[in-house]
Amino acid sequence: MSSFKAALFSTQLVVIATLFVVVAGVAIATPVAVNTPPDAPTIDPPRPDDPTNDDTPQFFFRATDDHPEFGIAFFCRIDGGSYSACSNGDTFGPLLEESHTFQVFARDGAGSDSSPADFTWFVDLTNPVASIDSGPLDPTNSPDASFTISGTDNHSASEDLTFHCQLDFGPWQPCLSTSPVEYFGLDEGSHIIAVYATDEARNVSDPVFYEWLIDTTAPVITVDDFVIGGPDSYVFGTWATGSVRLQEWTCVDPNNPIASGVTSSNLPGHGRTITDDGVYKLSQFLKPGDPFFCVDAAGNQAVISDTQSQIILVDRHAPTCNVEPLSQYIPENNPADNGARHLAKFKVARQDGNIDKKGITVVLESVVGPGTVQGMHIGTFDKQGKFEGVPGGIYFVTYRVTDEAGWTSTCTGKVQVARN
Repeated sequence: MSSFKAALFSTQLVVIATLFVVVAGVAIATPVAVNTPPDAPTIDPPRPDDPTNDDTPQFFFRATDDHPEFGIAFFCRIDGGSYSACSNGDTFGPLLEESHTFQVFARDGAGSDSSPADFTWFVDLTNPVASIDSGPLDPTNSPDASFTISGTDNHSASEDLTFHCQLDFGPWQPCLSTSPVEYFGLDEGSHIIAVYATDEARNVSDPVFYEWLIDTTAPVITVDDFVIGGPDSYVFGTWATGSVRLQEWTCVDPNNPIASGVTSSNLPGHGRTITDDGVYKLSQFLKPGDPFFCVDAAGNQAVISDTQSQIILVDRHAPTCNVEPLSQYIPENNPADNGARHLAKFKVARQDGNIDKKGITVVLESVVGPGTVQGMHIGTFDKQGKFEGVPGGIYFVTYRVTDEAGWTSTCTGKVQVARN
């Protein structure tokens, strides 16, 4: 720069003050140059978040001066190091995970420096850790689920963490709350929840998972190993024609493809043999106060409900029957009664021990005599026959009774027809 330009530059950047100097008793006015430094810089947004997981932050800054036409230079440093020339929008780093302070000052064309501006923030590069602290029983028979979740971080307080939840690999959503996280009305089956945490610096944890099974299907009592006077199996609600020993029966979940296992205790009637005919309810083998359970791991319990599926039917004997009246007499033809006296009526009384006789069927098996009786058809329950005009003699009318277990027996009545 020429001496003229330098003098001009210096003149334009100073404020002229007057200094009076006394020389030999005479005051002489002497001009003195006074320089005004720039204002302290302003650090503009976007500044680094505090905290942030960005280890190469970018800074924007500016400063004002009385004579900006002569330019302003900036000098920056990080964490008290040496200042070096920098420009607006420069990037710094990579920085370590810790607290940092950025400083910048301005220098005008006359070499005057401003006071520095500073900004302090924390660089957090560590991911938080998420935790599912509690959840539903596994398995459970409740369609609702409640979880408590938490997290830890090296910098952010636990209450400053945010959480996202995912149910059964669906979309990630902000957890409705941190504790408890609740779901209602879930379907029976296996479920899984995933949770991750985010700290204030936007570091994201690895997801954590919780799996559980909702099992709302109660186990049932099976009778595949009941014995009927031998090795045959027995099925509830069917007739056994022999003794039934309540020997080895189980509590299982046969209708539940996701059965969670069952336990049982003091199964009713275990080891008892039923020899008497009758209809038995499984519940009647429970004594008052006897502990009993057939329950799966989810808490579903089999119920002894006295339904057809838990009824034991034993019938070891054939039913009995009697034809009433046992003997009837048909006199000679008498035109005055229009043949009414030639009509024989029968009633079959039947009995099956302790079993309801309503289950017994009755059919006509045979009519044996010297002629053919009108109105009596084999295989039906015809209860009367017309003996008019038949040859005289003795007729035997036989009925067959059959109970629900398949046992049968017969009974016979006698009709004596007068010779005409």
